Amino acid sequence: MRFGLSLASAWAASLLLSQGHAAPAAEIRTASGTFNVTAVSPPTMAAQSPDLAVGPDGSVNLVWLGENTAPPNAAQIAARGHSHDSSTNLYFARSRGKIGRWAFETPRRLNIDALSDALTKDDGGSFATIATGPQQQVYAAWIDTRTMTGSETARAALTVSSDDGETFTPDFEILPAMVCPCCQLSSVVDSRGRLVLGARLVDGKFRDNEIVTFSDQGRHLDSRHRVAGARWELEGCPRKPTAIAVRDNQWATAFYAGAERPDGVYTSWSQDGGNTWSTPRALHPEAKRSDAPALVFAGHRLFVVWQARLDTEDFRLFASVSEDGGRTFSEPSMLPIPAGVARLPAIAAHTDGSIQIAWQQDRSIMTLRWRP
Repeated sequence: MRFGLSLASAWAASLLLSQGHAAPAAEIRTASGTFNVTAVSPPTMAAQSPDLAVGPDGSVNLVWLGENTAPPNAAQIAARGHSHDSSTNLYFARSRGKIGRWAFETPRRLNIDALSDALTKDDGGSFATIATGPQQQVYAAWIDTRTMTGSETARAALTVSSDDGETFTPDFEILPAMVCPCCQLSSVVDSRGRLVLGARLVDGKFRDNEIVTFSDQGRHLDSRHRVAGARWELEGCPRKPTAIAVRDNQWATAFYAGAERPDGVYTSWSQDGGNTWSTPRALHPEAKRSDAPALVFAGHRLFVVWQARLDTEDFRLFASVSEDGGRTFSEPSMLPIPAGVARLPAIAAHTDGSIQIAWQQDRSIMTLRWRP
């Protein structure tokens, strides 16, 4: 195994050199292959909850939440009267150059404030996802709390680029006030060119995993399907994503299941384009806590990565591979990433079968390319 570090700037170099390389415990399996790690955002941005997509040209497109340091607009927050004001901005960065000599552009803010105070304060961006289409499209969606009042639901908004992320449309609503406001989204474009969204939607006391498909570049809702399994009754915000991966009619999903026993990360698969789903199966039952999964098809294999804690140590990233579309998975393996708290991974595939992973490392966004 070769472990290489390609760093975006001096702050990234100092970050990795100070943290070093995590030494896994002897009983923990370590993932094999070649790993090249790049830091994308500085710690001063207080970045969190990334998502990524690989474009047809191999470019890496990243979105994440960053801290908004503008002074709070107390009158605006009071007038809206809800508890989910999110003092965050949605940022986007795209890789430039070839793998091994990576550089990312300066992060750009994507979200706009629909309220009266223009750009002085944006309380409305929360948990983003990104996907690329076959004709230079880049889709960036997020849970939008700008129109919330006293309810416990938010809408989902979308902005679309048709020129490989150079420019984006103004954001627009794709789901009305039915989305769990603190549960991460995931997205992918299927073989028919439709945008597929994994979301946790609110139905009374339940926070269910649903797969939603859109045509016409996100402007028409085609279908909604709840993933099979026990319904999770929770009057609150679990902050749990619903991951989705597609390959023709073979679809797969992974999610945190709070109603199953043991609770933790579960996977399910579909052979009919997401219309029906298999009984969910636990992915890492021996972990004391497993959470925040992401998954992707790469060639004939299905990769899944998630955060887990086996003892009292910090969360680390684990991965597993399925050779049969999600029916069975290999034993969990820990990824050899720098020390620190690793959370909220995202995953995408390159055309050569290698895997791109992004995650929140303490207060920064990092990404790696994994060649198994």
